[in-house]
Amino acid sequence: MKIFLSTIALSLTFLSSIQGETHPAPQPSAQQQTQPQAKPDQKIDVQFSFEPDGRHWNLGDETKNDQMSLQRYVLDGETVELWTELFTVHKYYGIKGDVSQFFDHFLSALQGMVPKDTKIEHKVISQDKNNLLGEWWIPTGLTAQHEWIRVITEGDNVIVLRYTTRKLKSVDDVRPTWEGILKNAKVVKKDK
Repeated sequence: MKIFLSTIALSLTFLSSIQGETHPAPQPSAQQQTQPQAKPDQKIDVQFSFEPDGRHWNLGDETKNDQMSLQRYVLDGETVELWTELFTVHKYYGIKGDVSQFFDHFLSALQGMVPKDTKIEHKVISQDKNNLLGEWWIPTGLTAQHEWIRVITEGDNVIVLRYTTRKLKSVDDVRPTWEGILKNAKVVKKDK
């Protein structure tokens, strides 16, 4: 039986580590205490295309709240509980930060979810001020998998796109396709 890393649990761990370490809650002034708190800006979206992959992907599930949203996509015949390949879109609202800092927090949260003797390898493929494309992998064991991840900051929001595969023998074959899909994804503003 394979152990699957829970995307939702990882997202929540990641979100709380970012909020707890990089953004301590400021103490409101007397004037702020009487005014209603604004919700984080949720007027962002991301456009991407599965077309270069050439297979049919389905929205497996979606979770939303005031701080984040998560969409998980799976291939025909697979589920979010039982998958060989998974594409996720995370949107974190009301968070500012550096893309490399987010990647580091993500890796720390991930390391906390696997057995202590599990080695997670990673590298940054490309990076600028608002974008990071990286990959991480667990080469052996029950949690063996390979993932490409793109972290995008847009104002007070962070978007994280992830393609994960358990098909480790096909990593070199799918690399150009999935790096391209992640690089070509674009952040857009929503009208509503």
